[in-house]
Amino acid sequence: MDTAWSQPPLALLKRYHLGNELGKGGHGFALSAVDRLTGQHCAVKFIYKSKIPITGWVTLCLQEGSAPAVLDCVHVPMEIYVLQQIQHPNVIKLLNVYQDDYFYYLVTEAHGINWSSGTHHHYHSPVMPPAPADHPPIPTQSPSPPIEILPPPPPVLKKEGAHDLFECIEHHGHFSEALSKHVFTQILDALLHLKSRNIYHRDIKDENILIDDHFQVKLIDFGSAVGVQRNKQTWLSQFHGTLSFAAPEILKGLLYEPEPAEAWSLGVLLYTMLYGQVPFSNPLQVIHGQCHTSSIDSSKSCLHLINSLFRKYPKHRPTLEKIRAHPWLGP
Repeated sequence: MDTAWSQPPLALLKRYHLGNELGKGGHGFALSAVDRLTGQHCAVKFIYKSKIPITGWVTLCLQEGSAPAVLDCVHVPMEIYVLQQIQHPNVIKLLNVYQDDYFYYLVTEAHGINWSSGTHHHYHSPVMPPAPADHPPIPTQSPSPPIEILPPPPPVLKKEGAHDLFECIEHHGHFSEALSKHVFTQILDALLHLKSRNIYHRDIKDENILIDDHFQVKLIDFGSAVGVQRNKQTWLSQFHGTLSFAAPEILKGLLYEPEPAEAWSLGVLLYTMLYGQVPFSNPLQVIHGQCHTSSIDSSKSCLHLINSLFRKYPKHRPTLEKIRAHPWLGP
């Protein structure tokens, strides 16, 4: 085991017993943990400081003392900034934050069960080209990140079963309309709350949604989120989400607005829950709107919603509020 990695901040180790790997991504990995004081199960996400893109930082400036011109400014990763701002039953709760030269350590509540055991009905994400390196800035972004320090590689960890919606869908094959509606509504309510705080997630996918045995969900992974100015049209030029959930305008390299792109991702998510497969196999099918057909029957109202989310032109897609008011979702 790498000595540098194996010594996270002493305060973290005193408070939490670290367990198995829950998952990993391009910017870090997550471990299960137990709070030594309360016995509460939680998760610790390790974020490599060196892998946070320039646009993944927010600068927070506070007045220092009584001098109005003196500001004390700090750099904060977008994910920490968002989780500190958001309190919602369908968004993962941030419990603690630690850091050292290599990592930010985000301690969050634990949620979900191990869906990866038992019978699986496999579906696979399509093969997509690599995503662009960075996503666009937000109004309060830092002009430059803190000094880059290359972290040591982590050790090989025992993998714990995934607790996310991807594994849940694989476990069940696909969801009924009633269950899809139940899960979809929770995700949509979380996104509406984010929108009310001028934030868009920008990486909506099944692997970023934790789900338990009562099918209650919590949204995670806000590293690609973007902040916007209220009542001002926002055009973005870069994308840092997952291309298999990306809208046609993103794949074509056009300027795009975050809300219509979010609506498209919701369409991919809903389709995947209902039919147990992704709607598009490659970027050309997305751009040309060539959605796969399914042998599973759906109600006309459900199909109407899916078709509205997959409208080719962003201006023709419904807003998050209009999605929530769609007849298929009820009152």
